[in-house]
Parts: sequence; C-alpha cells; structure tokens
Amino acid sequence: MTENTTRPASRKIDYDTRILINHLVKNKYYFLSISFGIGIIFSIIIKLYVLGYSSTGSFYVNDMNVLSSSNVDLKVVDNLTPSDNFNRIFQQVISTQIQNHLIKKFNLTKHYGVDSTKEFYLQRTGNILKSNISVKKNTFNTILVTVNDEHRYLAAEMVNEIMNYIDEINREYYARTIQQKLKISEAFLTEIKKDNNAKSRSIDSLLAEMHHLTTQGSRPTTSAIYMLQLEQNLGSLINELTNSTHDLMNSQKLYNLALQALNQKSYKTISVVQAAMPAPKSNIYQAVFYGGLITVASMFIIILIVHIRLFYSEHLDLLMGKSNKPD
Repeated sequence: MTENTTRPASRKIDYDTRILINHLVKNKYYFLSISFGIGIIFSIIIKLYVLGYSSTGSFYVNDMNVLSSSNVDLKVVDNLTPSDNFNRIFQQVISTQIQNHLIKKFNLTKHYGVDSTKEFYLQRTGNILKSNISVKKNTFNTILVTVNDEHRYLAAEMVNEIMNYIDEINREYYARTIQQKLKISEAFLTEIKKDNNAKSRSIDSLLAEMHHLTTQGSRPTTSAIYMLQLEQNLGSLINELTNSTHDLMNSQKLYNLALQALNQKSYKTISVVQAAMPAPKSNIYQAVFYGGLITVASMFIIILIVHIRLFYSEHLDLLMGKSNKPD
C-alpha cells in the first residue's frame, strides 16, 4: 500500500523537476544574463557607495605664543589659552571655511553629482562633504582627520589639503594677532617714554632745589625739614623711574619680539605627524566578491520565481482575485 501511494507522487515530482529544468535550460542565456547583470550592477554600487576608500592624516597644534618671554607679561594681549587654541583649530576641520575651500578646489559639486543650477546646491554639497569627514583626537592631543571617498587618491588629497589650509589660515590669524600686539607695544612705549621724561624733569627740578638749599643760608631747622621732604620726594621719584624704566625695557622687548615674529612667515602653526596616503589596495576585488555572491543569490531567486510561475500561477491568480471563469 505504501509503495502504491508514493510512486505517483514521486513521478509527479520528477515530472515537475524535468519541466523546470527544461524551462531553465531553454532560457539559460536569458536568466544568466539577468543574474550577471544584477551582480555587475551591485558590484559597482558596492564599490562606489558602500565600500569606498578612507584616508587619515594626523597633526598636533603648535604652541603659538611666539612672543613668550620671562620678562614680558603678555596677559593683556593674549586672548586664547593653549587649550582654547587647540579647541578652535579642532573645530576648524569641519568649519564652513574649510568646506567651501575643498568644494572649490576639488570641484566637489560635480564630483558628488549635485545639480549646481538648483538653489542651495552649496549647502547640499557641504552636507555630503561633512558626512564624509571625521575628526578625532587621541590621548596625546593629536588631531586625526579622516576623509571617505569613492576615489582613494582624492580622499588622501583632501586630507592633506585640509591640514595645509588649516596651517595657512592660522598663519594669517596669528599675523593679525601679532600686528595687534605691535600696536599695543607701540602705545606702551609712547606712554612710558612720556612718563619717564616727566619723572626725569621732576628729578632734575628736585636736585636743583636741593642744591639751592645747600648753597643758600637759612634757618637750620626749617632747612633740614624741607630738605628731608625733598629727599623723600626724590627717593619716590627715583623708585618710580626705576619701575618705569623696567616697564619700558619690557615693552621694547615685546615690540622687538612681535616685529621679529611678524617677519618670520615660515613658522608652522601645526605640525603634521602623519600625512595622508592613498589606500594601498583597491577595493574592486572585494566588490567583485560581493557581486559574485549576489549573482549566485539572484540565480536561486530566479529559479524560485520560475518555479512559482510554472506550477503556482493559478494559485497566485486566485490570491490576486483573477480567477478564470468559463463564459
């Protein structure tokens, strides 16, 4: 009884399998072309938009207190602490100024496929660029800049350009700061010189009056008291002149240091630790591998679809409400 019931079902399965195989063999080039086409398309998509390339460069921020001196107090002219300066440069990596420079230099609007005839195309390009840039810092306060792009050489070029441009704009920033210090030091010099000249005239006047007292006879008590007052005034003026002269020397040092720093246009505001390099290996092999897997998967899907259409088309019509009713 068992054999009689299983043989018809077995023959039905063999018959269905032969029909399916014959249909697949008959249309093999068509199905294979579809599978390989899907694999190639997905390989390109994976290579360009999924895998891509990343390149990383690193730098640290130099101490730009170029006018530092143990004898010169710069607190009145220094606005940023080293920590504030580090944070400022850290934020510059993804600033609008950097983005606009990269967009213009590498024509990223065209590279990212953004329509430049539409409104806000720069904002859209900037958003894409910003999503492809990451900036981090490690425990050694070294800033790491990474750029992702479909072209490995362009990714490295953009990282290096970011570091070069940061150095350039910060040189200009520090040059303006030094020019401000020059103006302040010049004002200090002018005021201190005027004050010293006034104190020198007062000292000369006191010395002349003391000389007059010693050469002109007068009552001893009155002369002694007045002379004591003159000596006290003279000592106070001499002390003030000494302090003022010290301030004058400090201001002169500040001026000379600022002038020297302004003339030194080759100083670096950042030091590159690691320049960005293109990825050593192409990702095309990895993309082809994933594309091959998708090709194989698409073949099985096509076989499943063909099987359903051959043997379950009527069932699908019933589910879709397309039953064939006789006239």
